[in-house]
Amino acid sequence: MYDAEGYKLCVYCGDRSTQIDHVYPRSRMIRLVEKFVSEKVDSCQECNLLLGAANLMTVQEKKDYLVARVENRHWRILNLPIWTEEELRGLTNHLETKIRAEQAMRQHLESRISTLLEPDAYHLEKKSR
Repeated sequence: MYDAEGYKLCVYCGDRSTQIDHVYPRSRMIRLVEKFVSEKVDSCQECNLLLGAANLMTVQEKKDYLVARVENRHWRILNLPIWTEEELRGLTNHLETKIRAEQAMRQHLESRISTLLEPDAYHLEKKSR
């Protein structure tokens, strides 16, 4: 999957991909099985980090697992109040800039979580070819 600018996307959350994830964790494979290639998918750094060596066998299982991990990791930002433009105008420039940045991060995280909650489009697209 690619974005409009041609960058590969994380199959889990839809962010830009910076890494490769082994769907079946490489650390769980024994030497004899390493000859058989584990399916590799594009992943962002955070999804790959949060997955670690979790014993999950499919992209969908990993997406389901990641929802709770992302929500838990970013609970503070996800639970911030939503400010109106009027409320923001009454703040100092420094505080307004900080809150706008936090709101942008919240929107980005909500978008990632929304993508994690969608069915595994990567394999659906692969099967339809």
